[in-house]
Amino acid sequence: MQYKTYRTPAVVAALLTAIGLVGPALAETTTQTTTTEVTTLGAPATVVQTTAGGTTSTTTTTVAPVPITGTTGGTVYFRTAKPEVLVMTITARRKDLDKMIDAAHAKGNITAKKAEAMKNELKRIARETGSNTISYERAVAYARDLDFIGTSLGGVVVEGVPVYQPIIAGSHFTVVNGQIYVLDDLSVRRVDLEARIIKDYLEGRLSDERASKLRNQLDAIGATQAIYSASGELDPVSSRKFYKEMDSVASELEKYAGKDNN
Repeated sequence: MQYKTYRTPAVVAALLTAIGLVGPALAETTTQTTTTEVTTLGAPATVVQTTAGGTTSTTTTTVAPVPITGTTGGTVYFRTAKPEVLVMTITARRKDLDKMIDAAHAKGNITAKKAEAMKNELKRIARETGSNTISYERAVAYARDLDFIGTSLGGVVVEGVPVYQPIIAGSHFTVVNGQIYVLDDLSVRRVDLEARIIKDYLEGRLSDERASKLRNQLDAIGATQAIYSASGELDPVSSRKFYKEMDSVASELEKYAGKDNN
């Protein structure tokens, strides 16, 4: 038996080597991309991309605040907010408004009398929020009072002070870090009454004494409500009881200041 030996011509071997079938394997080139994303509620979100070649790109987008949701996807209500965060929110807005009142008065947008009345309200709120302890009912009351003053100033511009954005919008309560909590129905009802009280007071239809009396009545209702709410949501019977008591305050307010003329 004869065996034949076949030899690959040099030119073919060179060709095979060139296309990678023969000879050392070509080194693989791998490009890795690392993406870092930072998102802050109400602030720009920055995305940075870096490749192995040293190229870096940055993309900035704006993310609006959104309501907080729990792990089950349910809405988180106002009474889960930390009291110190509520105090920080009210304090920050109060200080901004103090500067805005001065600017509005200097520009002739409000009278000296109205500026003084607004300042007195800010002083009252400052006295009553001197610690990090605050009830949810009072936080709602202070926030609504500040919002009424803020909107009454007509968007006055003050250097170094952001344009006033209401703390409460509908049933949403926004705190300093941009988080949004949802108010229960009784709190929304109180918001409406607080708005009417401060409006009538600043417009001279309600005396300081009468305004204080009505606020004290709402505080008493709120304190009792807090006790009832300590173990969970209010039952329908208790809710009707508190609505009836608030309606009584509304009737007394109308007796003192007349019908709301908006």
